[in-house]
Amino acid sequence: GIFKALKQRHCYATTGEKIVLDFRMDNHLMGEEYITDKYPNIVVKVIGTSQLDKVEVIRNNREIYQKKGLSNSCQFDFTDREIPRGESFYYIRVTQKDKEMAWSSPIWVSYKVSSRQ
Repeated sequence: GIFKALKQRHCYATTGEKIVLDFRMDNHLMGEEYITDKYPNIVVKVIGTSQLDKVEVIRNNREIYQKKGLSNSCQFDFTDREIPRGESFYYIRVTQKDKEMAWSSPIWVSYKVSSRQ
């Protein structure tokens, strides 16, 4: 199972602490690629080992959403209504108050505009 998850990029990294991070977009797991004509819905769940400082949603290497001043855990949904046409990638960056961090694998999205937004 470990090698399968690595091959499918369903993994994330930490600075050493056992931070739990679950990141999905439109029911696609981190590491996946997909095509959509709807604004992508992002779902994030984090369980830290210390108080969380911030949890950031990053699109194409730019922060687009952030939760701050959190407890040891965090869960939220976010819909990106400003996604550019074409290909984008998203990932989650977690920073705890003790400076320990976690990063998700990206999810790659090809966005094609629909008249039914």
